[in-house]
Amino acid sequence: MLILTLHTLILRDSTYILLSMSFLNSLFLIYEILQMSNGFMDYVTDIWNSLDITRILSLYFYAILIIFDDNEVIDQEGQEGLKRYILVLITLLSWMRVVSYVRVYNSTRYMIRMIIEIF
Repeated sequence: MLILTLHTLILRDSTYILLSMSFLNSLFLIYEILQMSNGFMDYVTDIWNSLDITRILSLYFYAILIIFDDNEVIDQEGQEGLKRYILVLITLLSWMRVVSYVRVYNSTRYMIRMIIEIF
C-alpha cells in the first residue's frame, strides 16, 4: 500500500516504483493461486477473493499501459484518463483490502462490520 501511495502521489514516472509494485503483485498472485488450489469453489464464492483478483489484474493492466505507452492506440488524453481511472480502481480495491485486514482487531471489528453492512 505504501508503494502504491508513493506512486500515486509523488513518483508517478518512476520505473523502479512500477517494477516494485509489479513484483509485489506477482507475490500476491502466487498467494491467490495457492488459495485457489486448496478449494476452487470455496475460493470463487468468496467476494474478497474476487476483489483481490480484480486488484491484481488491474495492476498488471495498469503496468502494461505505462510500459507500452503507445499514443497511436488511444489518443493521449483518453489514454491518460484510462490510466487515472485504473489507478483509482486499484487504490480503492487496495483500501478495501486494508479495511478487511483491520477486522482482525477487536477494537475495530464492530466498526468495519457496520461499514460493510451499509454498503
